[in-house]
Amino acid sequence: MIERNLWVCPFCQSRNPFPPHYKDVSPNSLPAEMMAQFTSIEYVLSRAAAVPPIFLYVIDTCLDDPDLKAIKELIIMSLSLLPPNALVGLVTYGKNIQV
Repeated sequence: MIERNLWVCPFCQSRNPFPPHYKDVSPNSLPAEMMAQFTSIEYVLSRAAAVPPIFLYVIDTCLDDPDLKAIKELIIMSLSLLPPNALVGLVTYGKNIQV
């Protein structure tokens, strides 16, 4: 939902101001996060985060055994690289979604 220079989070309903660089947004002048060629955007907070970092793994389980084994190994390796205070979530989906 857009309301003047604010946007409302659909999850927590908090009102948030648009960043200053959005003032000139138009169909011909879009910020990077709205362009299809930018598949990943990294945001840097201007202040320390109030909560620990949160990582969410979303995994399609409709794979062959070798691929599932490879994903398992990669997840185990990536878990060792996370900060000790990180929160981790797992969503798997195949025929059904598990959270």
